[in-house]
Amino acid sequence: MANSTISSIGGVIHGNWDDEFFVSAYGNASEKAGSLVGISAAGAIVECGSAGTDDEFVGIVVGAYDTDLDTAIATTSLCTIVIPQSGHLYGVLTDDLSTAGAGEPLIHSNTDGQLKAGGNIEAEHVARKYKATSGDTVAIVIWGV
Repeated sequence: MANSTISSIGGVIHGNWDDEFFVSAYGNASEKAGSLVGISAAGAIVECGSAGTDDEFVGIVVGAYDTDLDTAIATTSLCTIVIPQSGHLYGVLTDDLSTAGAGEPLIHSNTDGQLKAGGNIEAEHVARKYKATSGDTVAIVIWGV
């Protein structure tokens, strides 16, 4: 059975690393845990992945204390965002990675807030596939290697 939610892969966005950095922002009613986001000037999360937004990337949504992991975070709720560190494992939303082998480079997807395989991997890749099976739309990735 394909994994399609962060809770289906154990609800883990990041490991318990002592050197993780976190920031907070308000939800935008569409992004949820595992989404790749930026932060707007107004302090709300912004989707990354659509045309022209990759340069706004800040981190991966960990979640909000008052929102289920698999539910979009309301505009009135503060959420936590982890700033990914190279070599660490993270749970993220993805396009289907069934054609990607283990360790294959991943880039920002055209689907907002997700990663995908392919593209100009030398110039654009941000993570590598660590654990995902055919049909999964969430995956554990190794950041920045």
